[in-house]
Amino acid sequence: MNRRSRRGALIAALVLVGGATLLWSGLDGPPSFYPDETLIEHQHERPPVGLKAGPARYEQVNYHDGTWDEFDLNPPLPPDMLPPLASKTKWGMDSDRVVVQPPPPDSAQPHESLPGVADDTLESPNLPATPPSSHPLDSIPPFENDDPLPSFEGAPNLSTPAPRITFIVIWSPRLDTTDAYLPNFFASIGANPSIELLLIKIDKYGLKDGGCEIQHAAGIPNVREVCLGMEEYLAFHVAYLCDVWGCDDRERETVKRLVDERAEGDQYNSAYRPFRAEVFKKWMRPDVHLWGWCDLDMMMGNVERTFPWDLASDFDVYVGAAPSERSKVHMFMPGHMVVFRKSPEVARAFFALPEIQNVHNFETMPWIIRPNWAGCEEAEYSYTLFMLTDLTFLRFDAMVNAWHHLSTLNGVYGIELAHWMPHSLLSGPPESDDLLTTDGAFTHPAGRAVVNSVLRDREENAPRRGNGVGERKTFSDKGQEMEVQLRSDPEILSDFIVWFDEKYAVLYESPLGHRWDNNGQQANRYAMRRTRGGPVVERFEPVDYTLIPATIPHEGWVYSQGNRPWIRELMYNHYQGEKYASWYALPEKPLAQGDVLYTAKDSGAFVWDKEGKMLFQTGEAMVKEPSLEVR
Repeated sequence: MNRRSRRGALIAALVLVGGATLLWSGLDGPPSFYPDETLIEHQHERPPVGLKAGPARYEQVNYHDGTWDEFDLNPPLPPDMLPPLASKTKWGMDSDRVVVQPPPPDSAQPHESLPGVADDTLESPNLPATPPSSHPLDSIPPFENDDPLPSFEGAPNLSTPAPRITFIVIWSPRLDTTDAYLPNFFASIGANPSIELLLIKIDKYGLKDGGCEIQHAAGIPNVREVCLGMEEYLAFHVAYLCDVWGCDDRERETVKRLVDERAEGDQYNSAYRPFRAEVFKKWMRPDVHLWGWCDLDMMMGNVERTFPWDLASDFDVYVGAAPSERSKVHMFMPGHMVVFRKSPEVARAFFALPEIQNVHNFETMPWIIRPNWAGCEEAEYSYTLFMLTDLTFLRFDAMVNAWHHLSTLNGVYGIELAHWMPHSLLSGPPESDDLLTTDGAFTHPAGRAVVNSVLRDREENAPRRGNGVGERKTFSDKGQEMEVQLRSDPEILSDFIVWFDEKYAVLYESPLGHRWDNNGQQANRYAMRRTRGGPVVERFEPVDYTLIPATIPHEGWVYSQGNRPWIRELMYNHYQGEKYASWYALPEKPLAQGDVLYTAKDSGAFVWDKEGKMLFQTGEAMVKEPSLEVR
């Protein structure tokens, strides 16, 4: 069928669908997508997009100059405001049940004394299936277009399959500094061909001689680099903000002036972070359903094994977190990893943040990037997601935060109980094990050999995440969950320290952590809102782990997760503290397949190849190769 015939058929189909829709909906419009929700007669009286329904709420704002003001956090809806985000969904209990499968045989289990799931304080493991989504993007067919493929700088290649996630990173490069983490970051993206990186480079520092256009990830097909001048970069933001607010000419000039003025203080180019997919939609494929942000000072692990793909259409926001033993759980969208449903509706929900709710607030309220704050804008947008919108979300363990960790192009791992590594590594009585330090044991030839063996086995046998045959589902029949209450009051913050204004802190008290090893740290912890405006629940699942075995077992010892190091695979490793250590350095060349980067946060970094040959080392720790005869 030629292009004209196909378009004619498409128009005819649209006419038929439109007629059927009119007959179905009548003059009063279509019925609600939410089965039990009563339609609201006066739609224009509903709150602005993204805001929870309810009476006006006021907040005092300190201008830091001795004056105060009050702002309505739920103002009347302007006539030209876009339709609001759908609120609470009530799903019947007759919906399909979740199909679960047991975790791997070596998964960590709850304490033996832990009551079974039949405990009446816990919900049944046969949870209602996540309801079918009414998001418009869910019904988008595979992308087909007879028009010529786009050819502008950084244009997506529409002739290839769509990536599962597009990560958008904004970077202002400098030619007078080098970032040691960049080669491995780009290499780790390249090792995950099912995702892509859209790297927006902005010429913030006036680079000359084509400095902005230099390709930093040349040869990596799933990295697209786009260079923008500052004026052009800021103009994209002004256009998007005014599209949402419906600016007139005067307001547009005001918004442009403020965006330009505030750019200098936006050190991390993050003031409008939740809107990147909309601001830079020129470079976004229309058939991508998920987008995210991440940092450059990190390594991406094996995304196929660590992202909850079986839940990839169930939530609006996927929040990366770190394993924790804390009873008070901080709900926070970190600047180094969050994934979103790619939808204009989801993006506009974040305009519930009072400072950007309309042009007036944008102009008159204190700006969210404050020079004396270390928290950037993360706290404000986090508070908005959890407390001011009805968006669904899933918080899941994604970041390596162990003191000792391993990074490869096939996965990144935190090492738990690393201090047990010297034990049973070499021949001799148990007391002689203390002759090796922890990092000395990992970097010893015997340590490198056993680590390589464990990683090879995992690469060959660890299942992908998903619903397919042989894939591992996120939730199992061994999981347990309870409803929690998100709070932002002085009582819950009484013994909790944050690095930003406490009014934006959101926490909950864990009702289940104490039932799992190390208060839940040795399990997978989730927090989620499954339905728009629905309850928030915490859930624990047995952790998928791999034991680092003893090379020379001591007679009579039984080795387990309690007396051997074990590795936990996660989605990414962030060099959050390492890059400030006195020892910090990384090789100029990225890791190759089979190479292992072992890091001890307090002492150094080491790289060896798949044969165990040491390629690089830095810091205070030295590779120890003691003679067995001496020992």
